[in-house]
This record gives sequence, C-alpha cells and structure tokens, in this order.
Amino acid sequence: MTPTKMKIAVVGSGITGLAAALHLKREAERHGIAVDFTLLEAGARLGGKIGTVRGEGFLIETGPDSFAARSKDMLSLLQSVGLGAELVRSPAAPTYVYTGRKLHAIPAGMMMGVPTRIAPLLATPLLSGAGKFEALVDLISRYPERYSADESVACFLGRRFGAEFVERVAAPLLEAIHADTVEQLSAKAALPGFEMLAGCRGSLIRALARAPSTARPATGKRTRHQIDSGPLATVGGGLEAIVAAIERELPREALRLSTEVAAVEPASAGYVLHLRGGGAIAADAIILAVPAAAAGTVLGMPHEFLALTPREPATVANVALAYRREALPSGLRGTGLVVAAGARCAISAASFVHVKWPHAVPAGHALLRCHVDFARAAQFAAVDDARLAALVRRDLDRILGIKANPEFELVTRWVHAMPRYAVGHFGRLAALKARVAERFPGVFIAGASYGGAGLASCVTQGTEAAAAAFAHARLALPHAAVAPAHIESDATPAFLAAHAKETEPC
Repeated sequence: MTPTKMKIAVVGSGITGLAAALHLKREAERHGIAVDFTLLEAGARLGGKIGTVRGEGFLIETGPDSFAARSKDMLSLLQSVGLGAELVRSPAAPTYVYTGRKLHAIPAGMMMGVPTRIAPLLATPLLSGAGKFEALVDLISRYPERYSADESVACFLGRRFGAEFVERVAAPLLEAIHADTVEQLSAKAALPGFEMLAGCRGSLIRALARAPSTARPATGKRTRHQIDSGPLATVGGGLEAIVAAIERELPREALRLSTEVAAVEPASAGYVLHLRGGGAIAADAIILAVPAAAAGTVLGMPHEFLALTPREPATVANVALAYRREALPSGLRGTGLVVAAGARCAISAASFVHVKWPHAVPAGHALLRCHVDFARAAQFAAVDDARLAALVRRDLDRILGIKANPEFELVTRWVHAMPRYAVGHFGRLAALKARVAERFPGVFIAGASYGGAGLASCVTQGTEAAAAAFAHARLALPHAAVAPAHIESDATPAFLAAHAKETEPC
C-alpha cells in the first residue's frame, strides 16, 4: 500500500530536538503534507540542559544562560513562537580575567578570543611591551596562501598574535567557555567564522574590525528588554520560556516523555525504533538529537561515535550565589570574570548576573553565577554540594573580597555534559556522517556533540536535520520523485560542507 503520510521520529528534546520538531511542523504546513512526527524524550521534561529557576524576584539559569545575539536561526525561531519582543541583549561592559592574584579587564573589542581593536591592546596591563608588539605585528603581516587544515586554537592564535597574548588573554576566555585547553581545542570548532579568519591573508584585526556587527533583533526594532551592543542574548522570561513556547506550538500527541529509545532497526520501509521497556515506533526518517554516546548506542555503532570525541565530555557545575548589592566591590561594573588556569581556584568563570541580565535580579541584590570545570579542578569532583559551594565562596573572597555570606546558594551539576572538540573534529564528523548515511539512510544526527555546543548552533543543526529528514521521507510519498530544491537533502548539512578536508598537525 502506498503511504500517504510521512512518519518522522525526533529522539531527544533539548533545544536541537525542539527546533527540529518545530521545523517539521512548519514544513508540513507550508507544503500541505501530512506529517506524523513524534518527539521522544527519555527524561520527564523537555528542554535538555535548559533550566530556569524563579523565586523571590530572581531568575536563575541552571544550564546555559544565553545565546549568540547574531544568530539568524535563533532570532527567527523566537519570532516564530512569539518571543521576538522578549529578546534581551547583554550590555557592552567589560569582562575581567583573574591572573597573578589580580583582576584585569580583558581588552575591549575581543571577539571570541580574537582582538578587533588596537587601542585597548596597547593599553592593557595584561601584556608586556614585547607581547603587545608581537600581537600588533598582525597589522602588517601577509600570509602567502589560504589556510584550510584544522589546528589547535593555541597554534592558530599564537601564529597570529604570539604566545603571550594566547596565554594571558585568549586562553582564559576560551578555556572558560569550552571547558578545554587551547592546546587541545580545535580552532575550527571554537572560533566562529574560522574559514573567513583562516582565509584572511592580511591583518586579522583589520578583517574582524570590518566584519558586520552583531545583528539587531529580527524585527529591526528595539525590544522591550533590549540593552544595546551586547554580543549575547536571552529572553525576558528565562530560557525555559523558549522551551515552553515551542511546546505550545507542537501537537500534544506528538510529545512522548519518559520514553527511551533502546535501538534503531532497519525495516522493509524505513525504520523501527525499539523502546526500552517494550513497544516500538515505525518511522520513514529519524533525527537523533542526543549526545554522541547515546546515538552510537541506539545505532549499534558505539566505536564509530566514540572516535568522534577521543576525550569524554567535561563534567561541570554551576553555583549561583545571591548577595545584597553592598556585599560586592563598588567599582565592579563588568558582566563577569574568567580565571587563568594557573590561579589555583575551583572556579573557572563567574557571571555577574545583576549586570549581565539586570531584569533577572531584584533591586538591591546581586547574583553571581560561578562555573566549575572538573576537568581543570579534578580534586574537587568528589566533594558534596555544600563543600563545593564553600570552595566557591573562598574563591570569591580571594578574587573579589566578598566576606558576607550569601542569602542563598544553588548548585547544579552536569555530568559529561560539555563536548570537547579536539583538533580535526569536523573531519572526523564528516566521516562519521558518511558512515551513518551509508548504513542508515534517512537517519540524521544533530546537537552539541557535533556542530557546536551553543544554543544557536544547536538550533541551526536541528533545523537543518529536520529539512533533510523531511526531504528524505517525502521521497516515499506518491508523486515525490525528488526533494524540493530549497530543502537541504544531503546527508551532510550545509554548515559542514567546508570542513571535510583532511587535518594536519600544527
């Protein structure tokens, strides 16, 4: 019997899976095609690592707290679910680095560890005279040929700006973001727009200074909560508001919580997803929006997926502490700080939420959200939450001079939650996607393990995977010989097309 309805399964309800499910619904409506899609979540709630705690006037994110404000896909998603007017931009305020027992402002104009302005580099006390000279040599440098292979962040930035700049400026910032060392972190994965950066034969500082600035909201208008100039954004009701808004858009019968997929098996037409505890679901196409280890298990390809990330994802903790505003130093006006690796602290970073997101903190109060990376602070991994919070308070006293006890503390741990992208990541990913496409045509992988851990990147991956799954499943329908030209139907999404080349050591 010829099928008249597409069946697509989305496994995992983090932001990647939610974006995929929403795109499937939109595509079905746009093309007038019946799509029976199911969103399967092993846990009891939607949203993955997104979590927002509200109480006593505070709004606390227990997982990620922002996304890239320039992301067109994220801004489009917010508009489509009615949250465009809720966009909040972070302020143009400094970030500090704690090194040598002192707190210094990171030079203004940094873009993910790469400088874009000359004057702040000349003025910073973080660099010696020789270090400043070496960094500014980039202004007159010429590179003979286009660079294409991957290398570590330390190698890429060190060649451009010198070892001192990497150690004292770029490394503290990027290592706090990625929970990895710059010596091991892939430049292609960590530096946005790497292909443009690597292809620049002249000054990288000048090229980035000429690049388009952070995008305004998709409406082009000032939003209710908007603060000018910030590179990051959130929504006024907290990131869980995005999850709730997407959930309202999806058919209730399509959502299946506490439903774990044990295995995927090819069938005569499409696939069968076997559920742990019994039961099965048929699908023409599948989107696996789960971590690489879980995807490898359900596909029976554990070794292939393990090879993607030679080191296991980092385990981290977020510790939020609320204070009266007067407990903090009066001159502290930045959005947060990062801690250099040699500082012997438990924390690797801290956000000053009352500055970064003032709408999330009641008047007269301060909220510090501290990040502990157990890959760097392994000696603290086994301590309980009370002891961990005490270690964080010790660090805040040492760094900021905060003597007062917090009004409350909230500790959230994420075990093996932060993927670490080793050099050559995108080459390995392209090879893995090719193997999955060969063995399981119509199965697509997406999420933080693959094309980038930020929320905006995950939204893009989920959207692209949904477009590919829609195109694949549509081939089984009557009179659907080919996928529409506007749908990306290749097994490798567009964002990976430039990353399939062999890598070379630094």
